[in-house]
Amino acid sequence: MIGRWGLRPPRTPRTPPAIAILTIAAIFLFGACTEAPLKVAPSRDAEAGTKLARDAGAILLQFAAYDYGLAGALSSAKARTVTPARYGVVARGAANTISAYSAGVVGAAVDRAGPIRDKLVTLADGLTDLGRDAQSYADAVDPAAFARVISHVTAGWQRLRDLSTALPRDDVLESAIARGTSFVVTASAATKHT
Repeated sequence: MIGRWGLRPPRTPRTPPAIAILTIAAIFLFGACTEAPLKVAPSRDAEAGTKLARDAGAILLQFAAYDYGLAGALSSAKARTVTPARYGVVARGAANTISAYSAGVVGAAVDRAGPIRDKLVTLADGLTDLGRDAQSYADAVDPAAFARVISHVTAGWQRLRDLSTALPRDDVLESAIARGTSFVVTASAATKHT
């Protein structure tokens, strides 16, 4: 621009007042120092885990005790034994209980995700195999089926112990695990002389 006294330098923009700069800096600093509130999502894990674990413990405890009694009878023990016929009756009833238990686990696990759900499903699958082999023993009094039942019970206790680590401490469940694992039964093949 040409002014009265010659060329005039171009205008520079006005600098904002110091208070405006401090206000903007304070807003950015405050925003940077605060954390966004965490969104707490509702638990997507199976809420009925403790009850279902106790139910599984009761099933396994029944099998452990009857396995111990039948193994004693098969090895010609005189005390604390169970006849194969009685074991068959109990095994059939337990197979129905396992079926209802598995349905309960499926109901509790639908639309859920998490370690409790995963361990419950694994436990229920193992118990389903246990029920099938127990039913096989009840139907045919097959020693191989009884050996599979024993191995399923042992594996079931381990799965239940794994599940209990994901659950809040439960003294009832812990005592069932301790009592059930005290029944030690092993199966081995041997020639039977009559």
